[in-house]
Amino acid sequence: MFHDLNKKYGYDIGDIVLRRTTDEIISVLNESKHNSLMERKGGDEFSVLVNVNPKDASQLATKILNRIVSVDYSDVADNLKVSITAGIAGLRKRTKSYSELMHDATIKLYEAKRRR
Repeated sequence: MFHDLNKKYGYDIGDIVLRRTTDEIISVLNESKHNSLMERKGGDEFSVLVNVNPKDASQLATKILNRIVSVDYSDVADNLKVSITAGIAGLRKRTKSYSELMHDATIKLYEAKRRR
């Protein structure tokens, strides 16, 4: 939980974590060569839209996770480790809007958070 990170390490360290996380997500997306869109939803939540099939989306999320957990924060804090939880949703014939797609992804995200 990002709130716990800020409480333990302070907001300056939290800002560093957010910047490095953003940089890693962008790096993986650029390497993937898929058309993509990323936005910060606020706090510690990001949305990534990529036009790929579910298997490729899952593989991309795994690459992002692996990149983020491998970031070295020893220059700013001892024993600081960061991870992510992802919610993946795909377009379906009944999907009518961006908000519906994001709603589906949010449901998947919170299901994943409950399993942690």
